[in-house]
Order: sequence, then C-alpha cells, then structure tokens
Amino acid sequence: MAYHRASRFADAASICNGIIAVQPDNFDATYLLAMLQAQQGAIPLAVEMFRRAVRLNPRAVDAHYNLALAMNLTGDHENALKHYRRVLKLDPTHIDANNNYAGTLAKLGRFHDAVAQYRNLLARKPDHAEGYCNLSVLLTELDRPEDAVESAERAISIYPNYAEAHFTCAIALAEIGRVDEALASYDRAIALKPDYAEAHRNRYLLQLLKGDYDRGWPEMQWRKKIISPHMSRVDKPVWLGDADIANKRLLVHWEQGLGDTIQFCRFIPLLQKMNASILFMPQRSLRALVSGLASEIQLVNDGDPLPDFDYHCPLMSLPLAFKTTVETIPRNVPYLFAERQRVEKWRNVIGEHGFKVGIAWHSNVAGKEIRKSVPLSQFECLSKLPDVRLISLQKNEGSAQVGKHLSGVKVDSLGESFDAGEDAFIDTAAVMKSLDLVITIDTSVAHLAGALGVPTWVALKQVPDWRWLMDRADSPWYPTVRLFRQPARDDWDSVFRSIQEVLTEHLASHCGRSDADR
Repeated sequence: MAYHRASRFADAASICNGIIAVQPDNFDATYLLAMLQAQQGAIPLAVEMFRRAVRLNPRAVDAHYNLALAMNLTGDHENALKHYRRVLKLDPTHIDANNNYAGTLAKLGRFHDAVAQYRNLLARKPDHAEGYCNLSVLLTELDRPEDAVESAERAISIYPNYAEAHFTCAIALAEIGRVDEALASYDRAIALKPDYAEAHRNRYLLQLLKGDYDRGWPEMQWRKKIISPHMSRVDKPVWLGDADIANKRLLVHWEQGLGDTIQFCRFIPLLQKMNASILFMPQRSLRALVSGLASEIQLVNDGDPLPDFDYHCPLMSLPLAFKTTVETIPRNVPYLFAERQRVEKWRNVIGEHGFKVGIAWHSNVAGKEIRKSVPLSQFECLSKLPDVRLISLQKNEGSAQVGKHLSGVKVDSLGESFDAGEDAFIDTAAVMKSLDLVITIDTSVAHLAGALGVPTWVALKQVPDWRWLMDRADSPWYPTVRLFRQPARDDWDSVFRSIQEVLTEHLASHCGRSDADR
C-alpha cells in the first residue's frame, strides 16, 4: 500500500513537472506540486514551490497559508508571520490563519502579541476550543495561572473531551496550589488519551509531591517516553527489583541532572547488601565527588568501553526497585564526603571568625522554574545580623551579582579558582564542611549540603519541586535540612523574614553555648 501511494505521488508530481516545463506560469500545477512535496515531507522543496505559486498569484489565500505552514516547519517563523499577515489581509475571517499566526508569535517569544491575537480570534469565533486552550498555555507562560485556568475551562466547556485542554488546565491549577484538582485534570486527560506521555509525567510529579510514592514511582517510568534516557540502547535487561541479582553484575547509570545524581546515589550502597557487584556510571564531572560513596563499587566513565554486566538500572528507577515509601527513604547522612585536604585548605581561606553562612540564590534552569530563584538582595536582612558572614556558593548565572553595591548585601566571594576545574562540587563540598550553615534556594547546592549532612535551610516557592513534598518543614530525604516555604505565590519577603527570625534565635543560642564553653 505504501509503495502504491508513493508511486501515485511520484506520478502526480511528474505530471505537474511536465506541465510546468511547458507552462512555467501555470499556477495550478505549481501549487499542486508544492502540496505534493509538502505531503511527502519534502518541506524545503515545498517552500520554494509555494514561493513560486504566490509570485504567480499574489492573491491566492491557500498558497500563502500553506507557505506559512511550511516555513514554520523549517523554523523560518519570521517569514511565516509575513504570509499569515497576507492571508489575514486577504481574508480576515480565516480562522486557521488567525490561530497559527498567534502560535507563531508565541514561538518567537512575543507572548503578549500572541495573547492579543488569540483574543481577536476568540472574538470572531467564541466557540474555538483550540484557541482557548492555546491561550491558556500562553497565560501560564506569562505567569498568569488563574487566567490560564479560566481559559482552559472555557475550552473544556466547548469540547469536554479535549485532552490537551484538561492537561493545560492541570498545569495552571498546580501552579496556584490546587494540587488535587490538577491531579483530577491529569486523570481526565489520560482517560481521554491513555498514551499522553506528558500528562503521565506531570501526574507522577504531583503524586510524588503529595508523597504518594506507591503510584508515583511506577508512573515515573513514563519519563522514558519523553526524554531519551542515558544508556537507553544498552543491550541488557533493565533491573527494577524483580530479579535476584546475587552474584550478578549491575550497572547503575546517571540519566538527568547533577542534583538528581546526588540525591539518588544514596541507594547504591543498598545494592551491595544484595550480594551484587555494582558498576556505577555518574556524570564524569561528579566522579570525584561520589568516589567515596561506598567501598567495592566500580566507577566507570561515561563514554568509555564498558565491562561486562548482567543488568542495568537508571539511577532514578532505584526508588521503584526498592519500593520506596516516604518512611523507608534511606536517610543515613552523610553518604557523600568532602576531601579532607580540601576541607583544610578552604577552612584556612575562609577563616574561623564569625558565623559562616554559605548562600546560593539563583538556579541555572530556564522558563517558569526561574521562579524558584531569588534576587541576592533578599539576603540583605541576614547580612546585617551581628557576626554573620555570608559566603557565596553561587556559580554561573547569578554569581555576577556578588560585589554589586546595588544589592545592598555584603557577600564574601571565594575567587575564580572555586570549583574551576572539570570536577563539579568538590570545592563546594569542602567549603560546606567549613561553614556553620547553608541557606539556599532549591538547587543542586541543597542536595549536596543535605548529602554531606551539613545544616541547611532551603527557601521554597509555594508549590515546590516534588522532592520537597508539601506542608512540612523537614525533609525525609535529608535529616539536616529545614524548609522555609512561601505562604503565597512569589512571596519571598515572608520566607526571608522567617529565615531572619529563626537565624536570630539560632545565633542567640549559638552565642549562649559559646559563652558556656568559655
């Protein structure tokens, strides 16, 4: 069947080319050939042929529209906009052009313009469910989740079985803390579209956030449908706890971010108790940091030839393999260790005077997750507390704020040599062991400090990442971590007032103990 279909396309294209060879100005043959090329996936060729068609007939609405579609597929969004505008000038009622014009504006990051365009579309066609759904996506991106919920609900009222609208509504509901309603919306989206991988992914994040690990860990396997997991092409069976690995060799390998590796590598020593030989492949930059994780574990470098092994397991599947609940999370800290010589080196650099607080305030992630970052100026109230020394643990984005008087915060910088090599966090770990306290946003710094058993306070947005759970001041993952949560969206002032109050009390207690020691 596929052969005959391709053959018919080839025959039709051949006829069009024959006509064009004799009549180069034949619009119908040129336009039909462009459509055939687009249907066959030959998009660059289709673009060129659509260009010829609109030159032959500048008022051909469908030719301009399909040219814009093809240009979008090639990533040429700016020129696609021009042809959508041409369509709308010729036919202002062209609903698909209105919709796609708004979508193209969004692709270019012109979100406010896109919102206005969707509003125009919906004024013309109030029953356009897709327009309301797309508008909801944009409003969420613009950090207007309440409006996004309203728009998604309008889409659902028009088309109740619109899986994408339920999905979009769930995202916005979760943003404003209506987690149970968001879960119900994800459930509905998945009921309508069982293979909706993104909905499964977002649902397990909320399940884990609520501490529903019995559902969350199995659902987490859907991540493999969205991203291509590291080592996904290994020709060995995956171990998820269902096979006896005694006297077998198991390769555990990283798959996502550095913070994930730091958090989940705690499970690896448990594998040794199952009498398995363990190979562990962390990111190369973390090899030095995790080298002391446990004895008799063979570290292997990512990209090097692998020794023979019987099974493999992605690092973030280990909680599923161990059927982990909130109560059974391995809590033995420290499970990572700083190099003793580096600790001594940085202790001498930092000195012993003052109450030493390491701080991190900026995440390197983009998009909405940037909302978990705070301006350095939030630490001003802490920097003015007597005897407190703030020491920057910040790397990359955000670190440029140190030393700028505009922030009003005095922060000690550790210099350009701080974690400057290929090994990640080895200086950070040594510095942390030389501090009295770490105060950080939700970033890999928090996980490292927790893994080292360092006293750590984490400032969290109202609806945080799943691993911090909801409505608790402690962390089942890290016994030395205390959590400070926003009482309302984006209310960092309240968070840092609470931190200031608790730190003031802590300093008074610390000073009292020091006096008693003397």
